[in-house]
Amino acid sequence: MTRASGKSTKVLEQVDQGVRVAWGYLSLEPDCAARSQRFGLFHRLFGARPQGSAMFVKAGRHLVGAIVACAAFVVQGVVIYAGLLACAVVADADTGGPLAGPLLVLFAGLVGVLLMPLLFLPASVIGEAVAKSGRLLTKWLVTSAIAGVLALGYVFLAAVATGVGIAHSLLASLLGALTVLVPMALCVSVPTAR
Repeated sequence: MTRASGKSTKVLEQVDQGVRVAWGYLSLEPDCAARSQRFGLFHRLFGARPQGSAMFVKAGRHLVGAIVACAAFVVQGVVIYAGLLACAVVADADTGGPLAGPLLVLFAGLVGVLLMPLLFLPASVIGEAVAKSGRLLTKWLVTSAIAGVLALGYVFLAAVATGVGIAHSLLASLLGALTVLVPMALCVSVPTAR
């Protein structure tokens, strides 16, 4: 055995030990030593870590991204209410009732929860598939474009279904597409952060 291969073998053993310990913490079994031993055997046999854990980690990241996107909708609701309240005070108009702010924030949160399976999930899955090895900016652009188109379609269909005129439907669709851009960017940035 040469000197270089001896060093690389030691490095591989240290990496294997570190991976076994990390895998032991991620496993749901109570005995850390048994988990490390089993993973070490799996790693030696197949040369990779089990795919199931990677799937759960990725699903967890997407869940955190969706929660961050919902929180962004709530923050947008607060900002919109503050803007509307400022406009009402400046224009010396009625500021609304005491429940106007909390109901607007609650409505924004419900919209965020509703859009998780209808908008964020399809856009992030398609964006990840298209920009698999791309940079974060590429994923942001692709998923934002998909989310914008989906939001445009959803808002337009809702506006037409409620009998709103075509000009107002187009304006509402544009505002809906712009509203989802920041939450979508946040949703995408969380799963790609390492």
